[in-house]
Amino acid sequence: MPGGDTSPTRQRILTEAMRLFGEQGYSATTIAEIEAAAGLSPGAGSLYRHFPSKRALLGAGVDRQIATGSDLVALIGDQAAFAVLPLPERLAVIARAGLRRLDQERDLNRLLVRDLARFPDLLERMGDGEIRRVYRVVTQWLATQAGPQAPQRDWEALAAVLIAAVSNYWLLRDVFGEHPTGIDEQRYVAALVELAAGLFDAGADTEKEEDMSTGTTGAGAGTTGERTTGERTTGTGARARPVLPRQAHGSVLAVTALAGASALAAGVWALAAPRSFASFVAFPYSQHFLHDVGAFQVGIGATLLLALAWRDALALALAGFLVGNTVHAVVHAVDLDIGGSGWEVWSLAAWSLVVGVALVLRLGQLGGVVGEVTTATTPVLAPFVRQKTVLLTSYRRDGTPVGAPVSIAVDGDRAFIRSPEKGGKVKRMRSNPVVEVAPSTARGKPAGPAIRARARRLSGAEFEHASRLLARKYPFLQGLLVPLVHRVLHSKTGGTVHFELTPLDGLDTLRDRAAP
Repeated sequence: MPGGDTSPTRQRILTEAMRLFGEQGYSATTIAEIEAAAGLSPGAGSLYRHFPSKRALLGAGVDRQIATGSDLVALIGDQAAFAVLPLPERLAVIARAGLRRLDQERDLNRLLVRDLARFPDLLERMGDGEIRRVYRVVTQWLATQAGPQAPQRDWEALAAVLIAAVSNYWLLRDVFGEHPTGIDEQRYVAALVELAAGLFDAGADTEKEEDMSTGTTGAGAGTTGERTTGERTTGTGARARPVLPRQAHGSVLAVTALAGASALAAGVWALAAPRSFASFVAFPYSQHFLHDVGAFQVGIGATLLLALAWRDALALALAGFLVGNTVHAVVHAVDLDIGGSGWEVWSLAAWSLVVGVALVLRLGQLGGVVGEVTTATTPVLAPFVRQKTVLLTSYRRDGTPVGAPVSIAVDGDRAFIRSPEKGGKVKRMRSNPVVEVAPSTARGKPAGPAIRARARRLSGAEFEHASRLLARKYPFLQGLLVPLVHRVLHSKTGGTVHFELTPLDGLDTLRDRAAP
């Protein structure tokens, strides 16, 4: 950057200037407006301490946007990260990353259409540093995915077609607020992937013969076939995880819940009223034996019910054992008057203590997150995948930062948060969508470097998607408690709103902030 000035004030001026340029146009935006938006005294000339002119400010904004584009290029070029994914999922990751990149460039994209033709040098810089670079990388990536037996295709032209499809969807959504057809991003990406995967069909007849001999149904490269056992395979030869239909998944959950509740009820019955339980099951009465049965049933029931929400097998096993063994220890202590010895009680209690410590350590390894998490496809979001709480900093109109601890869920190259509609941060993000996000304690004390992101309020299918991600990561907090509180306090706090957070920083920025 010119003069090596990387101060927060300079960055804030740059961010607000690019936003105003994008919203109003370069010519219509005054220096005083930029200073006011950045929290400086309007008309005082403070901006010139950081930039010699408005033209220089625009050039710095273009350069910063080009520099942050290296993350998308690095993602596309990371063959090792993509190797574990079937081709359709690889294509979907690239398409979504492209949309997120366009979100990051929203202000510059608007400028590109409206004003950059007046500045040929900046337009050429943008073409070389950003646009043509992305086209080259996508062309190379497509050719690499094709494999040696794929038919010869004009990958350069096809890259242009696919990039244009992503760009057109983003442009229409930006102009109208949502795509004019009402098609949400998830549907659009799925349709684009279906079309793009057909480009990689190769040797279909030969592979069909091989598939028939191995019990699979037709699968060209990049398409999905099914074995007679119902196991999915991908055109890359990798076996994909079987996917249950939604109805079947719901049935599994219902059976698990019923079995867990039944086991827990039976256990409590055997513990609280052993004679009644023995009479019901027509079994000879033995108080301690029935108490032991009750302890084991409680442990089994607790494990099954926790399995509805907990996704880590080791934490689930430790928690189930801890519940069952602790109840077992209590039973032995209560029944000492009819038999047994004190060392058995202390032995069982010691096991509960050891397992309890192991469970605490495991939960610490998981960041306290026992629910379902997805993966980050951009490095700057990786620290937030298992982060339980983050400090979200939004800005008032005068530039004053205001922080609030929130829950976060990451999905690929974006993250999601929720808030009551009448919350202060919702108003601040409506006025200025640029925020900072940092790992934090439950009380909002920063615990790691922050990243800059752009917040976008969600609706429709995107709203529901964000809600599901948060509920799966935080089954009790965001799946039950927060929605309940929002409903109870609806008249005071308003309904629930969800925001998508798209990173504006690159990995290098994150490393710089983490450095001592």
